[in-house]
Amino acid sequence: MIVFLNRFYHPSTTATGQLLTDLAEGLVARGHAVRVVTSRHDASLPGDETHNGVRIHRIATPARRRGFARITEFLAFHVAASRRLSGMLNSDDTVVALTDPPLVGVTAAQACRASGARLVHWVQDIYPELLAAAGGGWPALPLVALLRLRRDRAWRDAARCVTLGGDMAALLRARGVSADRLTVIPNWAPSGLAPSPPEDTAAMRARWGLGGRFIVAYSGNLGRVHDLDVCLRVAEALRRDSRFAFVFIGEGARKSQLQRAVAARGLENVVFRPHESRQHLAASLAAADAHWVTLRGSCGSLVFPSKLYGIAAVGRPVLFAGPPDGELARQVTDHRLGIAASPDDTARFVQTLHHWIETPAVCEDAARAALAFARTHDLPSALDAWEEALRLPEQMEDNEDQPQRHKDTEKEGKEKVLLGS
Repeated sequence: MIVFLNRFYHPSTTATGQLLTDLAEGLVARGHAVRVVTSRHDASLPGDETHNGVRIHRIATPARRRGFARITEFLAFHVAASRRLSGMLNSDDTVVALTDPPLVGVTAAQACRASGARLVHWVQDIYPELLAAAGGGWPALPLVALLRLRRDRAWRDAARCVTLGGDMAALLRARGVSADRLTVIPNWAPSGLAPSPPEDTAAMRARWGLGGRFIVAYSGNLGRVHDLDVCLRVAEALRRDSRFAFVFIGEGARKSQLQRAVAARGLENVVFRPHESRQHLAASLAAADAHWVTLRGSCGSLVFPSKLYGIAAVGRPVLFAGPPDGELARQVTDHRLGIAASPDDTARFVQTLHHWIETPAVCEDAARAALAFARTHDLPSALDAWEEALRLPEQMEDNEDQPQRHKDTEKEGKEKVLLGS
C-alpha cells in the first residue's frame, strides 16, 4: 500500500493538493492501493471517504491561519498525522511525504521507523531554509539549524527522495543524501488541462471587463517566495499604454500588501481576481496573453513554481523574473518559452511586452513552444517515473534475486531427495 501525507488533497485547489490528487488517482488507475492522510479544512467534508479509488483520511486541525499563528495549525497536523500513521502502517507499506506542513517528513520518518514501512520524500519545497529565505518574520536562529539536522537525517534514512529538478537534487546531495537514492521527477500541469476553446477564453476576458487589451497575468499563490514587485514596476511603466492590462489571480500572504501598493500608486491598469475553480482554470489561464512566473533570488534552489506547467499546457508565453542562472530560467530559455531575466531588469520586461504586442508572430512562436514543452511534462510521463521511483532499492533487489532464489530452492530440494531426508 502507498500512503501519501500532505496537508492538502481533493477537493483543494492548492498546487500540491491538485498534484497529489492527480498522482494518487493515476496510481490507483494503474492498479496500486493508495491512501492519503490530509487535513480536514472544511468541516462539511467527511473524515474518511473513498474518492476515485483513493481512500482519504482527513484529520481535524485548527482553521487555516497566517503568520506565527500557523505554527499551531502545523503542530496539530504533525501530532494527528503521527497518530493516524501509527495505527495504519505495516512493514510492507510505503509512505510518500510531501513538504506541507514544513518538516512533515520528519514525522513520517518516525512513524516509518516504528512500523518498518519504507519512506519516500516528495520534496516540493526545502524547509526550514525556505522559512528564513522568504522572510515574513519567521525565526532564522539556532532553531533552524536544529530542524535542519533532523530533516537531513530523515532524508538520508529514506528509501528515496524525489525532487522537482536538478538544483534541488544538488542541494540534497550536499546534505548527505546518496545519489542512488535521489530521483528527479518534474511536476506537471493539472490533469486534463489543455488549450481553452476560443469562446470560453473570450467569455472569461469579457467577465474581466478587459476587452481586447493585451493581458499580462500572475495566476497562483501570492506568497512570499515570489518576487511580485517586478510585476507592479512593469505595470507602472506601462500605465499610460492603454493596450496593456495586468491581472493578479489568486490569494496569498502578500495579496493585501499588493492591493495597497496598487491603490497608492494609482495603477488603474491592474486588477485582482479570485482563484478560479479547476473547471474554469483553462479559460482563466488562456484569457491572458502572457504570464508571470516569479521567484525571489534567495529562494532559487528551494522551490520550483509548478505554475510553469499549467501556463505551458494552455499555450501561453512566460515572463520569468528570478535568478537568471537557476534551473527555471534555463527551462524557459532552452525551450524558448518566453523570456527569463533578473527581477531588477524592469526595462527588459517592458521592452519584451512591447515587442510581443507589436510582433504577434514572436508571441505565437513562444506559445507553440510552450505546448510542445507541456507534451513532455504531463501526468502520464510523471506516472511512469513515479512507478519506477516506487520500485525502491529493497524491492528491486528482491525482484532481481527471485530467479536465483528459485534455483537455490530447487537445488536444496534435489539434495534432500538424494540424501533421503
